[in-house]
Amino acid sequence: PTVADTDGDGLSDGAEVNELGTDPLVVTTDRDGDGLPDDAERERYGTDPTVADTDGDGLTDGEEVNQYGTDPTDPDTDGDRLDDGAEVAGQTAGGVALPDSDPLSMDLYIQFDHARGTARKSAAFLDDARRNWDAMPVENPDGSTGIDLHVREGGYVDGSPTFDGTNFYDIKRDYHRSQLGDRVGVYHQTIFLPFESSVGYDGYGEVPGEYTVVDTTARDSFQRNMVVHELLHNVMGTLEAPQACDGDPAHYCADGWLQSTVTTGEDEFLPRPLAEEIERNGFDS
Repeated sequence: PTVADTDGDGLSDGAEVNELGTDPLVVTTDRDGDGLPDDAERERYGTDPTVADTDGDGLTDGEEVNQYGTDPTDPDTDGDRLDDGAEVAGQTAGGVALPDSDPLSMDLYIQFDHARGTARKSAAFLDDARRNWDAMPVENPDGSTGIDLHVREGGYVDGSPTFDGTNFYDIKRDYHRSQLGDRVGVYHQTIFLPFESSVGYDGYGEVPGEYTVVDTTARDSFQRNMVVHELLHNVMGTLEAPQACDGDPAHYCADGWLQSTVTTGEDEFLPRPLAEEIERNGFDS
């Protein structure tokens, strides 16, 4: 009774009896069986020595530290809104496939759907989209830079929707869930469809969100531009950077992809302040 920690395992007798339910006469080294010693969990990793999976991402603390190099206190180490356990497994808990996912490097999944009468995108178009995201100067936890864009070709939507500048959410209501199915909430969606001539721009996207539309009557170079621009609106939402546009903080009034008007071939890059914002916050949606 004169020693606070009878067995000398770093846990007081009172804590063992009243809080943890362990034996104060027996040295407790790995109570939760996650492969990490209790003292290391408390002093080095900041994890809970009584819970095998501190952050609830589907990987034990020991697996995260010793096998995958992920953060056992953060369920989404790379900030791409996909749990580490799902990225290691290559699918979500609901069974949505995440091909080539990596818990230490940002992955972004998108499905392209099309109005009937419009052409599917060429392999070169898809490659350009991937290269644009890969070139973004966003530093990943594994030391690499860039964002891996994974494009799934969907199909043709029922009917022949046209965007008139006012029916954005009507189109989403009709075609988002019906086209994505169980991928809703995991994949983003771009619907390629005609815009009425009175609209005056080539793309529109949620800020933040998971859904965008792109004008198939625009030149291919403009469509490629809009795929990146609108998807950045989805994942960044309202910008924190000082040069966000006054009265329109979804756009960046200095340079790069998120200007309100982007010059194809000239402004197609992500400014460093916005890359740092993604590194700091991860994806908004």
